[in-house]
Amino acid sequence: MLADKNFRISPEIVSGKKLNELGLSAANTYRVFKNDAGQILLDPVTPTEAFQNQLKNYADWEKSSKSTLALQFLEKRRQRLTQMTEAETQEAEIFFERFKESINSDRPEDAKLYL
Repeated sequence: MLADKNFRISPEIVSGKKLNELGLSAANTYRVFKNDAGQILLDPVTPTEAFQNQLKNYADWEKSSKSTLALQFLEKRRQRLTQMTEAETQEAEIFFERFKESINSDRPEDAKLYL
């Protein structure tokens, strides 16, 4: 799509108000660039590309305090499981089997959680 050459717009992902001024759909997102003749061209951006561009603006999830606490919890659990004796492992398996039976006993035959 061609835009008016006098319309000043920076080469970046744009949407919304600027597009309305060009008479384009604000529901779409476009990549803006100039051709050799100096005309501004708008190339539609796929939803996947638009989502990836939005992700660049979000903080790294690994640095959040919630994910750090979750990773610490999982590491402690992993260490505890590696240190379990064979008897403790068998006891945990028996407990889990009883748990599954208990949960499934309260549910209809066609809605069992554990098979």
